Amino acid sequence: MKKMFFILTGLLLCINSSLIYSNDISSVAIAGGDKFICTDIIRLSATPAGSGSYGLWSVIQGTGVFDDAMNPNTMVRNLGSGMNILRWTVYDGLDSSYDDVNIAVANSSAGDDQTVCTGVALFTATPAGLFTYGQWSIVSGGGTFDNITNHNTVVRNIALGENIFRWTVYHDSLHFCYDDVSITSIISSAGDDQIICMDETQLAATSACQGAYGRWQCISGIGNFDDAMNPNTMVRNLGSGMNIFTWNVYDNFNHLGDTVRIIFTDMDASVRIEDGRLIANADFAAYQWLDCDNDYTPIEGAVEQTFIPIKNGNYAVEITLNNCSKISDCFPFIVSDITYNNQDAFVTVYPNPVKDEFTIELNEPYPKVEIWIYNQTGKLICNEKQTYRQQIIIPAKEPSGIYFVTVLADGRKRGVFKIVRHR
Repeated sequence: MKKMFFILTGLLLCINSSLIYSNDISSVAIAGGDKFICTDIIRLSATPAGSGSYGLWSVIQGTGVFDDAMNPNTMVRNLGSGMNILRWTVYDGLDSSYDDVNIAVANSSAGDDQTVCTGVALFTATPAGLFTYGQWSIVSGGGTFDNITNHNTVVRNIALGENIFRWTVYHDSLHFCYDDVSITSIISSAGDDQIICMDETQLAATSACQGAYGRWQCISGIGNFDDAMNPNTMVRNLGSGMNIFTWNVYDNFNHLGDTVRIIFTDMDASVRIEDGRLIANADFAAYQWLDCDNDYTPIEGAVEQTFIPIKNGNYAVEITLNNCSKISDCFPFIVSDITYNNQDAFVTVYPNPVKDEFTIELNEPYPKVEIWIYNQTGKLICNEKQTYRQQIIIPAKEPSGIYFVTVLADGRKRGVFKIVRHR
């Protein structure tokens, strides 16, 4: 973060300057006013030596490196934190005089910006120097300091998002420097809850912050982690129903966890063959029947729990329930033993060919009658359910062609008819 400094200069500090006069007024040394600064570099402001004289800077206390020790207005660098005493000595033949300038340096670096994921951070500010003291404060956000005057204190309960903390180094109430540090606190997220149809899935937690590590833990249910320290590990052998896992993130001071719920719906994708029909055993779902012999191509219109194929082949069903889908095994189905247009005692269909409508006539009014009409491609054209009807009239609205009519009475009597539609 960019440093910000407040500097007051021109005020004398507690240590008095020394001034020594020589007999020759031209050799009087004046080192300039005492300073309080927030950096380790400053330009000095001594009075130049008079004619026939020369001056020389030296370090009496602390540290400092002069760009040109004989220049009264030289830059001095690498000043030490705290009090530095520099001396300007003027030489004039056998006479000399010197004057000292006191430069107090307050090193107020608040340390590097950080991102944490446990709500706790360790500050890395530089300590206050000699004759100074430091103190932490909150500029924005929130947190609790273990020791407000310790440059390396721990701050806890950091608010989520970006927090700005300030390290201020004081010489007195009028002389101080400060620097700000940003601590960004993020949530240790275990990822979104999932509803799945298989007993394994990939988890999607956020990675632990620098200096921290994470570990998965099973709270309830069943699951085996491929790598419990990987935020995006696979978890396998899930138990049916609700499974709860926690992603715990640890650092040297704290740990936080977040939970994710994985609901494994052990969906029944089985199919039974009954009365010349394929029936999906899962109830209250969405269905799409597939032609296994044609690269699992969806069969147009075959979207009911029950499906009656019109040709030999292998068929499966895709079942969708609660945003979860599963495809059944393929089941062979043989229709070659069905006699089309079988005018038995239970049902007849007429006329055939058909123009505008045709009639399905039963030998008696059955409590439950279901009718399916398919075109030659296997697309379901019509599905009707009737109760206690002996004669059912079906409008013929489709284009000319060949159609297959299946009639099922009371779930046990079945007749299949091939009809021709002519306009």
